[in-house]
Amino acid sequence: MKFINKFIFRLLFLVPIFFSCTTHYIATMQDSDLPATSTNREFDYLKKDTIGVSYSFNNQNGSVRIRMENHSDQHMLINLNKSALTINGRASGFVNGKSLVYGRIGLFGTQNIPTTGIIDAVVENQLDKLHIPPKSYAESSFTNLHPDIRKLFTNNFEGSLSNYPLFDQPQETTIAFYQQQNSPLTISSYVNYSLLDANNNPKWSGFETQNFYLTSISKLKNVKKKTLRQELNTRNDMTGFSETKGGLWVLIGSLAGVSALLTAIGEPQ
Repeated sequence: MKFINKFIFRLLFLVPIFFSCTTHYIATMQDSDLPATSTNREFDYLKKDTIGVSYSFNNQNGSVRIRMENHSDQHMLINLNKSALTINGRASGFVNGKSLVYGRIGLFGTQNIPTTGIIDAVVENQLDKLHIPPKSYAESSFTNLHPDIRKLFTNNFEGSLSNYPLFDQPQETTIAFYQQQNSPLTISSYVNYSLLDANNNPKWSGFETQNFYLTSISKLKNVKKKTLRQELNTRNDMTGFSETKGGLWVLIGSLAGVSALLTAIGEPQ
């Protein structure tokens, strides 16, 4: 009887694994200033003589990672209190983001290969300002796109089943494509920055603005979570999340079934 009990309970906890269903939801973004045929697999990059700003959408928690580079020979101040991301017109401030300062541009790292080490870059004590020394850069992550993307799949999502090469190799996915004029999700970024004088006072200020729109949303099932995450790590123009359904209810049903079975076994004949 003890052996039967152990076998049943071990089998019980394997049941949800075989009967649960995981669906992956993927969204692809495009820079409004780039041709629709261009792919943004690396950091989407805007570079000027003074500032370079790039974006990555593939953070696992749905946040947008922004890299701000100081290409000038002067110290730069990013005013997070005056900077924001807008998602379909809804503003999301930068103040609550976490910022880290890295490297020195052109010396120890490149745009796509960050380098860590001892550097002369600091984050100011004030939570609403970020100080970037000359030839250095900072990366920060802000907001969360996943709730807005999840709504797109629940609001009468009508995609087409296709063997689409979402990650280079064709795979069965349900996908919907959008043009800029009918995209259901648009993002605008406004980065406020100032160049500082010898006394660290702003001598010039301006905004760096970039706009993005959703080009496709897709859902697929025949991919493992780990594999999907590895693919997303190579695609800064994509964001995605996974949802598993069925496992909990199968487990509850299995518990009820096992309980009834053990009761029947234990009853005297």
